[in-house]
Amino acid sequence: MGRFERKIRKKLQQDVPPFDQWFEEHKDQLAKFDHSQESAEDQGEVRAKRRVPTHAWIVGAAVLLLTALALTLAFLLPREQTQPQIPLEPSIPDLTFGEEGVYATSLSSEELDGVIRIVPSLENCTILESQKILRNDDNSIVMIFLRGEQETSDDFYFIEARFSYNDNYIFPEKLYYEELEHSINISGTQISYAAKGTDDYGFTEYRILSESDSATIYWTVSSISGEIDEWLQMTFAE
Repeated sequence: MGRFERKIRKKLQQDVPPFDQWFEEHKDQLAKFDHSQESAEDQGEVRAKRRVPTHAWIVGAAVLLLTALALTLAFLLPREQTQPQIPLEPSIPDLTFGEEGVYATSLSSEELDGVIRIVPSLENCTILESQKILRNDDNSIVMIFLRGEQETSDDFYFIEARFSYNDNYIFPEKLYYEELEHSINISGTQISYAAKGTDDYGFTEYRILSESDSATIYWTVSSISGEIDEWLQMTFAE
């Protein structure tokens, strides 16, 4: 090493102060670097804090969605519970009644005369029994029953007649008057009839339903000859 180089090295060593002295002289400047680092850390925290609302937004949206769903269900469920149930078919009350709802009593002579005026041919019958059937609850007439016999030059008839005054009354023999195979109209009276076996004496028994403006009558007529045409004509022809 030459003299010139030693001189420069010595100069450099003189110009470099001890570290403690240098730190004291430059600590204010070094503090700026510490502040910048803290600021960067602070910014990192801020950035971290700014990332949090992203997750919070998702959670908040889910809460709002669940709340809306709960409100919708709370609105719809009471409506479904309170809506009236519409029946498939209209409900019709059953007004029919049978033997348990009625009682029988005898007709007066005046009442019998009134019934015969409805079917004048009954004047030619011998009336053996006459009754009126009344309702238990209001004593209204639901049916009048006559039983008699009628003789002609060609035949002999056993006759029962039930005058209906209440269609809701289901008397025991009513089913025999369903699906009568023969039909005829005599002087404005519509008549359905059919042979239905024999009576207690072995004679042919007919079930006859006559309907007119005056009355609906359920007939049971037995004929010794087994024929019914004569009786129909003399009973309903004017």
